[in-house]
Amino acid sequence: MAVAYPDADTSDIDQAISDLNQRLLAMNQDLGNRQTKLENALLACGKFQDALQSLLDWLAETRELVENQGPIAAADPNVMKAQMQEQKVRVSIRKSLLVSQDYLSILEPAGAK
Repeated sequence: MAVAYPDADTSDIDQAISDLNQRLLAMNQDLGNRQTKLENALLACGKFQDALQSLLDWLAETRELVENQGPIAAADPNVMKAQMQEQKVRVSIRKSLLVSQDYLSILEPAGAK
């Protein structure tokens, strides 16, 4: 336009174009920031899902172990000691299972968000 009309005042148009360019640059920067936040949230979600799945797998294995335990019945003192030790381990596993269930009840609502 300046070539065709050398005497024309283009300052208003130049200012409008400059303002538009500034707004586009700001918008691109905001989009980049949002994309970074979304990528970080996606990564955190994946890590959370992996941790949750590991916990659920461990809970399933532990539950099976607890459900399959048999009664203590042995006449040999050595066998009785071994079974008692195994029972102590199972009691420890049950306590750990209860703690893990509490942890899972906290994790599930957080994961739903």
